[in-house]
Amino acid sequence: RRTERASRNLSASEAAKRAGVSRDTLYKRAREGKLPFASRIGRRVLFDEGGLERWRRQRRTSEGR
Repeated sequence: RRTERASRNLSASEAAKRAGVSRDTLYKRAREGKLPFASRIGRRVLFDEGGLERWRRQRRTSEGR
């Protein structure tokens, strides 16, 4: 049985670097509601590390990588 560890929040810069996309793309997709792991806290948008990793794996699978 797999145990989920607590995810940390990533800044847009760190999340963009890991996702291989620009910060602008990340913000745009978050604004469009396409990134369920993005959350707004005040004026900042933070990205859940675990959610980002699941999204990356899903993207790789759907792109045939």
